[in-house]
Amino acid sequence: MGECVVVVSFDIFKIEKEGPLWHGTANTLDEAKERIQLLAKTDPGEYLIFNARTGEHLTIRAGDQRSD
Repeated sequence: MGECVVVVSFDIFKIEKEGPLWHGTANTLDEAKERIQLLAKTDPGEYLIFNARTGEHLTIRAGDQRSD
């Protein structure tokens, strides 16, 4: 019999006025958090990590939030 491999991926979204904007996936929660920190260097704001398998989500504010 073949092996069954369960891949858990975490979807990464940026929260925009128009709704969430998908920015890809990560294999682990830590990887998703690192990816958000990189994204926030050029596009700060509120991000969402969503685990489709469990339905759990995490919202993170990242980057410089100053408004000029």
